[in-house]
Parts: sequence; C-alpha cells; structure tokens
Amino acid sequence: MLRLTFIILTSFLFFGCKKNAPSDCTKDQYAYEFFSSSKIDTLKVDQRLFFQINPGNDIVFSYTHTGPDCKSIVDEEYVDKLIFKVPATSNSFFYENTQLTDAMCLFIKLAFWTNGAFRVSSGYVKGTKVSATKWNVQINVDIGGSVGRIVINKSFTPH
Repeated sequence: MLRLTFIILTSFLFFGCKKNAPSDCTKDQYAYEFFSSSKIDTLKVDQRLFFQINPGNDIVFSYTHTGPDCKSIVDEEYVDKLIFKVPATSNSFFYENTQLTDAMCLFIKLAFWTNGAFRVSSGYVKGTKVSATKWNVQINVDIGGSVGRIVINKSFTPH
C-alpha cells in the first residue's frame, strides 16, 4: 500500500509540472532617455502630484521601467518612472540628498491605481556628457516602498 501511494504521488508531481511551458508574459522593458530643451511641469489632482515633460530650457533625464504584462493576469501591469532636470549648459552634474529637490527629482509608480508622484530626497544622481547624443548617468536613490532603491549606471540617449 505504501508503495502504491509513493507511485501515485510521484506521478502527480511528474505530470503535474509544466515543462518548458512558454510564458504568456512580456519581458520587463527599460528606457534611459534625455530630453533636450525641456522642463518638468507638475500638477496636483486630488492632492496627488503628477508630472509631464514639456518644451523648456533644461535637459530632462527619464528612466522608465515597464513591468511584465501577462495575458493570464488582469491589472498586474505597472510602470516605474524617475525623472530629473539639469541646466541645458551642463557638461556634468551631481545632486545629492536635499539637492535632488533642486533637480526636481520625481518618482511615480503607474499601475491600476496610483497615489501620484513624490519628490525624491535620498541618494544621488550624477552624470557626464559624452556627446550631443550620449550622457553617462549614475542613479542611486531610495524610493522606499515596494521599489526600494533604484541603482542605475547607464548611457542615456535622446528621446
């Protein structure tokens, strides 16, 4: 009897697992961009902060992480977006902790429901202009919550 139970359990485990089943989810996507001659405009809606990038006099850097989208799961999609600005005449920059406010460093998690953006005030962003079409940027900021810390060392290119 014990042997029969073992065989049945082993069969369930073996045949119950999907082997090499294709995922119905898209992969995470990342974008590292900058917007020349731009600015960050903010808007409060129902006490929630939102932002958008518009034409202006600064350079705006944007990091976007688009999470996976699974056909079999409803409303799990999300987008994390971090932006900040530097003067258009800059060839390099470094903003740390309270200086991030001067750079308008903002983060938002867009999902089925969002509480709006918030101002980032812990960590640093720094970068060096390599050419008109490339900036080397390091980001190490504490977002908290489910995101935690964002750490990036990437080349940003024009949008």
